[in-house]
Amino acid sequence: MLSSLSFHKDFQALRFATHEIGIVKAAFSHTLSAQALSALIFEPHNQAFSWQATHDTVVMGEIERENDHCFKVRMQADLRLKTTCGRCLGPLEKTFALDFVIRMMEKEHLGIVDHHEIVGKDGSIEIDMSKDDNEIVGYFCGTCIDLGIILRDQIFLEVPDYAQCDGAHCSLPVTSISGVNALDRDNEHGNNPFVKYFKKT
Repeated sequence: MLSSLSFHKDFQALRFATHEIGIVKAAFSHTLSAQALSALIFEPHNQAFSWQATHDTVVMGEIERENDHCFKVRMQADLRLKTTCGRCLGPLEKTFALDFVIRMMEKEHLGIVDHHEIVGKDGSIEIDMSKDDNEIVGYFCGTCIDLGIILRDQIFLEVPDYAQCDGAHCSLPVTSISGVNALDRDNEHGNNPFVKYFKKT
């Protein structure tokens, strides 16, 4: 089972034991370092275009028990992230405002747990996001609600798959060279940034 602790130790503060969550809303606020947030959203198979945090982020919200098997979570965070433009390969920085409510349901109680999976003693969870009547629903296993994993999923839903710079300046460089030579990484023959970036001819 995926746990936010596998990304960074700072996410311990965003893990809540279900038996400690009351019916009255409990507010939380925690500052995540840029390093911790970057580790959470790092994509090892897409390193060149992986998002990174540029500043520390304050994650705020509320969590409450609706019943023994269902919990309601609200989270807010303002994110400043950077990546590589998918068009011109220049640096790209964007801000994102997260503000969402998610209802977390216990998989085992609903009878949809994969019995081949083992729930970790640390209460690690698995999120399966879906939308029904504009309501976001997630599912957890074990005895812990891991808000770090919820945050990770919501960030990936928010950021674009192919981020591009804003404005007319975002384009491939213009060159008078045509044919195969235009793709050469040597400036003498061409200036295609993708060829230079990936060191290919």
